[in-house]
Amino acid sequence: TTGNMVILQQEIACISNYFKLIEVRYDSRFSLSVEIPKELWKCRVPHLIIQPVVENAIFHGLEEKLEGGKVTIDIIVTDKNLILMISDNGKGMDVDTLKELNARIQSNNVELDDREERNQRNTGIALPNIHKRIQLLFGEEYGVNVYSTAGQGTDVEITIPANYKTDREKDHEERIAEN
Repeated sequence: TTGNMVILQQEIACISNYFKLIEVRYDSRFSLSVEIPKELWKCRVPHLIIQPVVENAIFHGLEEKLEGGKVTIDIIVTDKNLILMISDNGKGMDVDTLKELNARIQSNNVELDDREERNQRNTGIALPNIHKRIQLLFGEEYGVNVYSTAGQGTDVEITIPANYKTDREKDHEERIAEN
């Protein structure tokens, strides 16, 4: 499966539209900042890996903030990887909660604990699901990591290969090269 790869520009457009709804719902208490260089707009990313993280940032990080809540989407490019950073300046989490979250993201069984079943939004499986999808698509060395400081905010880092092409695209390019 290609996991529905889309260009980054489309993904960000969806998130911008989603954020317009959030601004209405929360009376413009939150802002979205997208800091992605134009030359990266055409990079391909798996569909719907950023939006659930933005949703988590709002519901878990920012919801209690009465004003000045900010979500930032940034991209770091290395020789081999695209590192998507989704940051918020919300309530963050303590060391133990962070450790537990990263362990659950890395673990092989995605099951909700009681606490999450009581949380009507059920966003607790979003990060483990994204991590699994990325690893299935690209391999074990890719995925999701979370960094956070209580009272300061949370950074979710999603690492994927920079020059990923689906098998179909590779076949197409090889056919073109042969002719």
